[in-house]
Amino acid sequence: MIRILLFIITSFICIHAYATEYNAESNIINLKHGYQLGDLLVVEDQITIKEPFLGTPKLLTKKTSGIRLVGQESYNASNDGAYTFFNTITYQIFHRSEGKKYALPTHTYKIGNDELEILTKSYWFSRIASSDLNDVLLNSLGQVKPSSINHSRQALYLLLALSLSALLVLLYKKMDLSFVSRMYGPFTKASKKIKSLHRLGNEESYDESVLILLDSCNKTFGQNMNGSSVDKLVPNNSKYFTVKYEIKAFVDLTNDEIYSSESYYSPSRFDKILYLSQELKAIERKL
Repeated sequence: MIRILLFIITSFICIHAYATEYNAESNIINLKHGYQLGDLLVVEDQITIKEPFLGTPKLLTKKTSGIRLVGQESYNASNDGAYTFFNTITYQIFHRSEGKKYALPTHTYKIGNDELEILTKSYWFSRIASSDLNDVLLNSLGQVKPSSINHSRQALYLLLALSLSALLVLLYKKMDLSFVSRMYGPFTKASKKIKSLHRLGNEESYDESVLILLDSCNKTFGQNMNGSSVDKLVPNNSKYFTVKYEIKAFVDLTNDEIYSSESYYSPSRFDKILYLSQELKAIERKL
């Protein structure tokens, strides 16, 4: 029994010897006689120990009716072997009752494995008048009534403009409007006719398609096309330069067929005529 008592006494002595001694206090910085609805109330807590803090003390917050914690800022300082943790806590008051004395919420800090409770001060709430002025500042942090939120629609208008532009480009490429000269030029007319003839897929429709495409070349470049004139009419700065050699091959082949009794018809060649007409149509209609 004596051994057990000695063990317990020794344990208490060790615990007391190694326990951290905290000195703590809490004060209201902006103390005044009577706070009103929406006012900020600033409290500063100080925790002092003789050894450096192993971790930053953390305030364990709880919701309290009529007052709301809206922010806190903390820092550490040391002086003459003492280490002090400062924590400035800002509350905003939302009481709806008549004026009376209120106690601030008790501040409990978690420091490592320890919990330290700091008793806080009291303050007076003064409901001076029952008016609409007491309804302002309910959601603000600096006694300034929040301004209404203006939603900018600039991004929406820009998106709509881009969408409309893309739609117009697609329509321009797909539609054939005869009253728009640029949209319904010689190559556009030729491509439309050749597309219908290509569905037939016979030699007669091929011969007609060749003549139609050659006629559209003559109208576009302003003279009868032949192999030698292509180099002059389609220089490097021409918008048709990308298909210059296809045009030259087509013109050479067409002249051979026109002035020869032989036919060069084949389904693959007909496909190339249709493809070339579509390419020339696309180039003709580029802005």
